[in-house]
Amino acid sequence: NTSILKGDFMITEENIIYTTTLIKAYNYGKNICNTGTGFFCKDEKNYYLISNKHIVDGCTEFEFKVPMYGVDKIVTTKIEITPSSHSLYDIGVICINSIMSSKYKYNIKFIEISDFYNDQSFKFSNIENVIMLGYPQEIKGDPLGCPIINSGITATPISRKYNNQEIFLTDILSFPGSSGSPIFIRHNDVYIFVGIHYASATMDDGLHIGLGFCVKDSILYNWIKGI
Repeated sequence: NTSILKGDFMITEENIIYTTTLIKAYNYGKNICNTGTGFFCKDEKNYYLISNKHIVDGCTEFEFKVPMYGVDKIVTTKIEITPSSHSLYDIGVICINSIMSSKYKYNIKFIEISDFYNDQSFKFSNIENVIMLGYPQEIKGDPLGCPIINSGITATPISRKYNNQEIFLTDILSFPGSSGSPIFIRHNDVYIFVGIHYASATMDDGLHIGLGFCVKDSILYNWIKGI
C-alpha cells in the first residue's frame, strides 16, 4: 500500500488543512450537546466525517463549515443522520454522502480509507514526530476554518499496544474541542494518517499531565470495512 506517497491522494503541507472541520452535534431536541473536531475520509463507495464516539453518541444532527473551492467563502452544512459508533474504541462515523451530492463544490481533502493501514508499507520508529489538527476551545486558525496545528512526538511506540489496547500516546496537550483530531506523521514530503486523538491524561484532580490518547488508524480501517 504505497498510494499515499504519490499522485492525487497525497496529504501535503498545502492540502492538509482541508482535512478537518469543527463539528457541532445536536440531540433529538435540537439542543447542542457536543463540539469537537472531525476529519474527512472516503472509500470506493462512501464519504465520511470521522470523530469520537463521545462527540456523536446520542446526537442526530451535525453542523460543520467547509470552504468553497476557488473562492474565499465557507458554507455552513447540517446533516440529520444516526451516526455509527465503535463498540470498544472512542470512534464515531458520520456518513456524508448526501452532503457531497449537493450543488456546492467544497474544498475538502479526503483521506483515503485504503491508505489508513500502513503497517505493511511503512515501519514506524519507536519515537516519531507527529502533528495534530483540531479546534481546541473551538479556536480556528482563520475565518475559513483552518485548524490549529500542534506538534509533538509519540510518547509510546505506535507499533506496540498500550495497556493491551490498540492505542498510543503523544506528548501533545489538548483541550475541549480537540477530541476527534487526526494525528499524522511526516514521511519525506507527505503526511501519513496514523490515529485519532480522543482524550488527555489527567491526574485525580483533573490536572492535565501533557499526554494524549490516540486510537490507531488500523482500528478505524478494519471497522469501516465492516460497516
